[in-house]
Amino acid sequence: MISAESYIGSNDFWNTVITVIVTVLVAVSAAWATLRSVNPRRRLIWRQHVNVTLLRDVNPATAISVTHGQSVLSEPRLVELLIKNAGRRDVQSSDFVNAENSLVFDFGVPVVSVLESRVQPVTAAPIETSHSGSELRIHPGLISKRQVLELSVLVDGSECDVALRVASMLETPVKRAGQGDFEPTSKRLLRVGQISIPVVLGVVTALVLHFSTQTFNSTRETLRKDKESMRSAAKSLEAAGDQLILLQNCRYWDVHDPERAKKECPEIKAPASGRK
Repeated sequence: MISAESYIGSNDFWNTVITVIVTVLVAVSAAWATLRSVNPRRRLIWRQHVNVTLLRDVNPATAISVTHGQSVLSEPRLVELLIKNAGRRDVQSSDFVNAENSLVFDFGVPVVSVLESRVQPVTAAPIETSHSGSELRIHPGLISKRQVLELSVLVDGSECDVALRVASMLETPVKRAGQGDFEPTSKRLLRVGQISIPVVLGVVTALVLHFSTQTFNSTRETLRKDKESMRSAAKSLEAAGDQLILLQNCRYWDVHDPERAKKECPEIKAPASGRK
């Protein structure tokens, strides 16, 4: 049975790790390709960015009030609405199915006025709006890809979340999104890089350690075999030296001590006849 200690760091362990990493990367790439293929080319996202009161105290005794024209607002609030084309193609005027009633937002309280309408980039075409009661309508117009529409809306009433009332857009889904979806592309790429770079470095480090371990093990095995070969060669040389000394002694014993030569020296055989 292979123990956990011997398995971790072995070739099988690293082969398993690399296989898992490659499988995850392939799966992520396939998922990204699938999402991109099904992701609509035109897509609008929106979010309520700000919803704040303009008066901390609505008590008439304070003698502080906010008016719009001749009307005094009982509970004035400023709401900022962001709309972005997050798709890969421009939204055209023809994509608005029901003219002024294709894209309608409900603020829950009466809309007094659209104080400001800004677009990013500033070179993008402006968008026309109108309002009635608590609803704000976005009129048909060009919304270029990555264009952001910022609407500062004055309402009168208690705090209510903005809701999407109508979204009749041709092949253009309209979804509520978070703050991160409205960040610049460079900032989102930086955030992705901060997550992905350590992962990539970890994978590279694991691969380097794996191949370094393999190289070290291969070098260690080569050195072990070389050491064994040298030890075997040394034993052979030692044995040859001992044999040479014995032969020299036998030559002496043949003359001066035949009895000892007969006991300790190898038997002398006749040389084999050579071939002609």
